[in-house]
Amino acid sequence: MKVIVSFSGGKDSLASLLWVRNNLTKDFITVFCDTGWEHPDTYQHISNVCKQLDVRLVILRSKKYTDFVDMSIKRSRFPSSQRRFCTSELKIKP
Repeated sequence: MKVIVSFSGGKDSLASLLWVRNNLTKDFITVFCDTGWEHPDTYQHISNVCKQLDVRLVILRSKKYTDFVDMSIKRSRFPSSQRRFCTSELKIKP
């Protein structure tokens, strides 16, 4: 069974990553879905954590949009609670 752990850099996804690494398997893939809108410190934190834990990191990006701003311009709007296209376009599809 292939195990994929989604890691956003936050405390909850870090807890999931550590749990899988310590309790389930050492053979898993860590995935970060890059929206292009994260703070530079977030990118550095993700890189540091993966290096310290010696885990393989796969970074996924949209093929349709370069980043969050590009997506918002091309769709002529920002995502909202009624129009929740950011997650699907920048995280699920990639």
